[in-house]
Amino acid sequence: MTAPEKEKVVTFDSTDIHLEERKKASASDLLVKDDKYKVEGMIARGGMATVFEAKDKNCRRKVALKVIQEDQERNPEVLHRFIEEAQIAAQLDHPNILPIYDLNLDKQNNPYYAMKMVKGYTLEEIICQLRTGRKETVKNYPLSRLLQIFIKICEAINFASSKGVIHRDLKPENIMIGEFGEVLIMDWGIAKIMEDDARENGEKKDLESIIDSIKHDDQFEIATTMQGQILGTPSFMAPEQVLSQDNVVDHRADVYALGGILYNMLALDSPHSEMNIKELLRNKISGKIPSPEKRAQEAGNDLPHLPNGKIPPGLSAVCQKAMELDPKKRYQSAKEIQDDVEAFQNGFATQAEGASQVKLVKLLLLRHKRLSFELILLLTLIVLYLSFNHYKLQFAQIESETATTFAEEVFERGLKREDKIINNYKAMGLLQSEAREKIQEYLNENDLLKALTIANQYAKFTQDPYFHIAKAEILLKLSRPRSAKTAVLEGLNKFPNDTKLSELLKSMTPGIE
Repeated sequence: MTAPEKEKVVTFDSTDIHLEERKKASASDLLVKDDKYKVEGMIARGGMATVFEAKDKNCRRKVALKVIQEDQERNPEVLHRFIEEAQIAAQLDHPNILPIYDLNLDKQNNPYYAMKMVKGYTLEEIICQLRTGRKETVKNYPLSRLLQIFIKICEAINFASSKGVIHRDLKPENIMIGEFGEVLIMDWGIAKIMEDDARENGEKKDLESIIDSIKHDDQFEIATTMQGQILGTPSFMAPEQVLSQDNVVDHRADVYALGGILYNMLALDSPHSEMNIKELLRNKISGKIPSPEKRAQEAGNDLPHLPNGKIPPGLSAVCQKAMELDPKKRYQSAKEIQDDVEAFQNGFATQAEGASQVKLVKLLLLRHKRLSFELILLLTLIVLYLSFNHYKLQFAQIESETATTFAEEVFERGLKREDKIINNYKAMGLLQSEAREKIQEYLNENDLLKALTIANQYAKFTQDPYFHIAKAEILLKLSRPRSAKTAVLEGLNKFPNDTKLSELLKSMTPGIE
């Protein structure tokens, strides 16, 4: 594309074009026919083409112009590949594929095409910044954000595959991340259009689903695949591409490259980064690929963008399945690898990892954190409640048994000692009134057993119903209602007309025998 000789200035200011003149103005007065692009600077330069920043003077917008370099303008292979790249990309109308605005010839009949101007970083640049630990990048591109980007890449590749197109050069360098989060796949220069089965079989097919290019024009017979040459980037290309097996390269080659991109996102390094190209290719065609964890460890990469700085096993398994040596063992489409990554995002196990039942239950609990917490809390409370009641019952039983045993033992010891005690009281010349005072003293001190001993002995040897009543009341305090009733009956047997004993018997709980 050559720079325009002279820019035609068109303005709608009322001071330049009077109202009547504006009414008579034609399209040729308002729009530029030739040299509609004004080149403003170079963006990038490659082996076959250069990309410029330019302004579309008609649409008044910034665009990126891609033009063939002068030394390649007469190279038929480059010419055909350049035009086919623009034609394929222009027909892949997808939000995550860089749109083509225009494909045309300049004054020297050299082809150029205009595409959307995107400012931002390539995925490769973002990964490099993560590797160096750039704080802003680590903050803006954690694993969750990278996986969102990866999903969009998968969606675009799945769309291209549905149109029969294989990119064949997927890599972080060819993925642009815009300033506003746009994810765009670029550089379809070595894309391959699969042979259309509908054409071969004579089946009717919606024309909108067919990608057409100069490759399908009978008048052009120049092959767009250079025989004997490896097309793609060695670190990310599928083994069948390395072996130049173009007849077996299909959409699963892009699946392999997607696995490599995810690998790069996780380990911050490519699957094959050997300095020796021969060693790299040898390892690739033999299927010798280290796990992302091992690769990151070998490269000494910190992984600040990952939770706890560790590669999730589920995603590591996804990478390795996508990069299987045998295409039949890989995911069979970009949609399948996308589904597995989305399963990981949503807290499910990936199919690639073959998770155990224990992990499946763990993930289930993690997916429903609040419900899991509430269930665990409820179960804990139930267990604590049952344990507390069980303990309380056991304690009460033990306490009751211990108290009863203790009381019986003490009572038996008291009975054995009662003769000695009464003899002591007799020896001391204690009178009945003094015995009453002693019983009351022990009751005030809450020493029921001593009070019971005196009351029991004096009930045997005296003719005073008081001691029978005292004995019964003390036994009731000791929770021995049957013994208390027996004491009352013994008293009534000796003192049948005593009203206090009769009233005490009536007050006792009915049914006590």
